[in-house]
Amino acid sequence: SRESRESHPTSAEEKPGFIILLTEAMASQAKKHTDHYLSKKLMTRFESLQAVADWAGLEASVLGEHIRQYNAIAEKNNKMTTTTTTTTMGKEEKKGEQRDNGGDDRGGGRGEGPYGKMYFHNTPIDTQGGFLAGVVVPAIHYTMGGLKIAPNASVVTKDGHVLEWLVAGGEVSGGMHGKNRLGGNALTECVVFGRVIGKRVVKAMTGANTFTPKAADRGASPSGGEAKASALRKISMEELQQHAKHDDCWVALHGKVYDLTDFVDEHPAGPEAILQNAGADGTAEFEAIHSQSILDDFDAIGELLTADRHNDA
Repeated sequence: SRESRESHPTSAEEKPGFIILLTEAMASQAKKHTDHYLSKKLMTRFESLQAVADWAGLEASVLGEHIRQYNAIAEKNNKMTTTTTTTTMGKEEKKGEQRDNGGDDRGGGRGEGPYGKMYFHNTPIDTQGGFLAGVVVPAIHYTMGGLKIAPNASVVTKDGHVLEWLVAGGEVSGGMHGKNRLGGNALTECVVFGRVIGKRVVKAMTGANTFTPKAADRGASPSGGEAKASALRKISMEELQQHAKHDDCWVALHGKVYDLTDFVDEHPAGPEAILQNAGADGTAEFEAIHSQSILDDFDAIGELLTADRHNDA
């Protein structure tokens, strides 16, 4: 009815899929979940079967007949489920439910009824009781498989060749999680590789130095990285001191100058640890906590003039 639809505005007729119908007894067996679905308005509580029928766009008599048939199948299947006991030293021990599967050896067997359902807990359904109902719709959860990528998100061919500027991230890439993936990793890989790709693009377009994968991970030869290091321009302490702000942060470490502007807010220990050395030689503070190998993941923008360096010993 129109009045019932207004009280339960999300009509089942408005969505594709199928209806899940629970009694209050059934819902209590999964209270944590049903309470969540109710709070998200994915399920609705109904006081009567008539209210469910109105919401679902069905005749109450038709819905009632389906429940009657369900109860009949449940009764037949429940009679096939027996509780066995054995006697050990004069004591009876309950072994639990067993099914007479009629010789079906497919693993678990098949129950009576059109869908082969075997277990019918919380039956018979009382058509006079309260109900919870919602619409279940199919959805793509996660797509496994895809393109193989390098740590810097470059696509890798079948023969192992890295296509430097064909990049991929997220579900289009594959192999990251094998045949399945850990819960929560789907969005994580989108964010992680999206950031890797974004920073690479910015650097390629503007020349801005960002936190990037080391040369070996990009498929470049080690000699290429060494050649680049030898070609670094010389930077004086005076120039270094001009880049001592949150949005323009250079730091000298072990004789090289790094633009850490884009890494300041990503630093695990917080931005302050970097900003206190902004525009200065932070080698002493750095080596008190980190090993020099960490710098392999950063691209230096220049070399600090020898006369301006702190003693690295």
